Amino acid sequence: MSRLLAWARRKQDAQGALRGALEAPLPSGAPDLPFEVDLGAWSATVRHAVSLAVILSALATFRILGELSINLPTLLLVMGVVLFALAGLPELAALNRSLRISGEGIRLEKVLRTYTVPWWEVHRIEARSDISSFRVLSPGRDVTCDCRNLTLEKRKEIVIAIRARLPAGPEIVEWPKQGELPALARSVLLSGAGFGLFFAASLMVALGPGGHVLGIRCGVSSQYLQTQFGLPAERGCVILRVSGAAEDAGLRQGDLMVVMNDIPITSGSQFTITFERSERRDFTFTVLRPGSAEPMDFHVSLGAPGGPFEEDPDDPFYYYLLARGDAERAHIEEDIADYTRAIELAPDFDLAHLYRGGLYEEIGDYRSALRDYQKAIQLSPRLGEAYSILAYFLNPDDIPESMANIEEAIRLNECESGFLRYNVDCAVAYSLLARLEGYSDVRVTVRVANDAVRFYPGLPDPYFELATANEQLGNLEEAREYAERYLQLADGWPYGPPDRAREDYAKEILHESTEP
Repeated sequence: MSRLLAWARRKQDAQGALRGALEAPLPSGAPDLPFEVDLGAWSATVRHAVSLAVILSALATFRILGELSINLPTLLLVMGVVLFALAGLPELAALNRSLRISGEGIRLEKVLRTYTVPWWEVHRIEARSDISSFRVLSPGRDVTCDCRNLTLEKRKEIVIAIRARLPAGPEIVEWPKQGELPALARSVLLSGAGFGLFFAASLMVALGPGGHVLGIRCGVSSQYLQTQFGLPAERGCVILRVSGAAEDAGLRQGDLMVVMNDIPITSGSQFTITFERSERRDFTFTVLRPGSAEPMDFHVSLGAPGGPFEEDPDDPFYYYLLARGDAERAHIEEDIADYTRAIELAPDFDLAHLYRGGLYEEIGDYRSALRDYQKAIQLSPRLGEAYSILAYFLNPDDIPESMANIEEAIRLNECESGFLRYNVDCAVAYSLLARLEGYSDVRVTVRVANDAVRFYPGLPDPYFELATANEQLGNLEEAREYAERYLQLADGWPYGPPDRAREDYAKEILHESTEP
């Protein structure tokens, strides 16, 4: 009880601090010497660093547990962070180093910069009743000083020092209480809502399935893979490595995946994009298995990662998958070496030639790139993806040859009679066809690019073709709409390096005036 009474007395004294400092007599000679005080910036800095660490830890936890995919828990988490930020955490206004009050004016040194307000600019000074903070109002700017880290007596000394030097006219008044209660309620409400969203997101992750990994790595059904595993000459994605949930469900190396959740799977790109853009945790796969006359269905729920794979120096798939796994192209030279090792172990490995060619192209070794592309087609003459990649490589240096290759890719991918939902292979092929048609007739470009969008609306390139074609036709409003859509998709497109020249041109179209 005595402690409670003591706390109440301290609280009452604090609330009367400003009144007491304004009524206290000024010490003799006070205006003659500068008054300086250390505001204890580092304690505030540590407090805010802890707040930031808590938020970053939450994000890191969700990164580990949920890969921060676009799903409901992630959206709740992001909304929680936003609400905490709106509530005022961390308060950068509190990051003060020192305060100096002299005959020139008030000088407040913060962590990021220093503010000096001469006395002749001071319009009014407002301080809270407990002097936990005060602000200097001037025509040019308002400067706020946080004093919460100081003792009550030191806060009073600050007010007395200002009084001793404040010229006639400006006053020290109590910080208006209007708006304090709504501001506090707003901060509490936002902070509480943010915490609630954090809790809800964490609960959803905790109660959800026990993992987020599928456990499948596969490659487009090429001639080499069909021969290696005894598969029929069907389009699909051949499973090259299986672990975790997929292995537990019964899938195994050499299975040819042809359908995933009622969506045809025709290549590795088709599988990767369809899977990564899906928010589902349960999948049904239809596969063709060597030695089995009928397709087989397997149900897989995302689970915990499988164990690490040990290096097999005689397995070309190990080196191939190691190189393919570097999606960010962080180690191109090492990736080329891994593809080369896979080719040394399996000279007919068409996909290793095809994707090594792409890396050669990225580093500017175009002769080696062309040689690898042509070798891949020689080894796998019915591989539509190889013709599509070669067509992109040849454009615009050899437009007729590029056109011939992209038309062959369209034929092999069966695009004219193909399915429309998530048909990534045909979307890529028609996107290049639209670009090639633009060299002679941009109206054809518009038609073909729209076909590419119908095959897969998430591919950025068709929108660029539509933007440039409509600009040439004088349809600037449509051109800007397509340019904006292209930039939105290209910004988050994870399957290949961004084309900076195209992005710059799309931005020019976006900001092009409609005035004649």
